[in-house]
Amino acid sequence: MKLIIHAGLHKAASTSFQNFCAFHRDALAQCGILYPILNEGQSHHNLLPKLINAGEWDKTNAILSSISDGAHSITLFSAEDFENCLGDPALAVRLEEAALACGFTQIEWHFVLRAPWTYFNSLYAEMSKQGVATSYQSMLHEVMKNGSYSCASGDMRWYFEFEYNASLRAFEAETRGALVLHDFHAFCRGGAGSSLLLSLAKEHCIDVLNAALAGAGSRIANNARADRYAVEFRYVCNQLALNHNSMRAMKFTLLLPIVSWRLWAKARAEKQLKEAFVKRFGANSGIA
Repeated sequence: MKLIIHAGLHKAASTSFQNFCAFHRDALAQCGILYPILNEGQSHHNLLPKLINAGEWDKTNAILSSISDGAHSITLFSAEDFENCLGDPALAVRLEEAALACGFTQIEWHFVLRAPWTYFNSLYAEMSKQGVATSYQSMLHEVMKNGSYSCASGDMRWYFEFEYNASLRAFEAETRGALVLHDFHAFCRGGAGSSLLLSLAKEHCIDVLNAALAGAGSRIANNARADRYAVEFRYVCNQLALNHNSMRAMKFTLLLPIVSWRLWAKARAEKQLKEAFVKRFGANSGIA
C-alpha cells in the first residue's frame, strides 16, 4: 500500500485541491485512491499534523491503522499544516515509522512550491485570518534574518520555510519516502492537483478521473486572498484582541487611521526590501 502525503505548501492551491478530492471522493475510490474523512464536513486532513505537532502518537497510530485495510492501493492525505515537517524533519520520520508499522509499504511526500516573494505576501494575508498579531515589516525582517517564519495561534504553531533548497535537502536526507516537488503554476494547470491525481490513477480509471476533472466540482471556490484593507484591519483587531467580524463597519471606521498607517509602512517595507528578498530566495519556485 502506498501513502501519498500532499504537504502544501500553504497558499499553493491546497484548499482547491482538497475541495476537489472531497467532492469526488467516490471517483477517486474507483481509481484505487482513498481520500479519507478525518473530520466530518472538512475536506482537509489538518487533524493529522495537529496530532503530530502535539505528540499525540497513539491517536495518530489509530488513524493510520483504521485506513490501512488494503481495500485501496493508495491513500492520499492532504494538509498544508504538514509543512511543519519541512522545518522539523524528525516529525516526518516519526510519521513514516508509524505508517510503515501500520502496513504501508511506500511513502511519497509532495510539496507545491511558489515563487518565494509571492508566497510570502500570500502567507502574510492568510495569517491575518488566524489570529496572528504581527506587521508586514516585522514578518519580512524575520524571514530575511532566519530564512523562515514561525508564528502561533491557539494551540497551533506554524513554521514556514523560504530557503527551499536547504530545507528540502535536509528533509530528503532524513526521511525514507520519495520527495516529489511541484511548481505552483504547473500544479494548478487543468485544475488544482489534476496532474498529481492523474499520475496516481490506475490506467483503466483515467477516463473516470478526467470526467471528474471536467465537472463543475473541479472548480469549487478556493481560499481567496482578502483585499489589503481587510488584511490590515484584521491584524489591528488581532493586536487589540477584538473580534473583527462583529460590528465590523463601526470598528473599521474607528480603526481606519491605524489601518492606513500600516498600509503606508507596508508599502515602504516592500519598496526597501523586495529586491534583497528576491536576490536571496530567488524569483521563482526553482522547479523547471
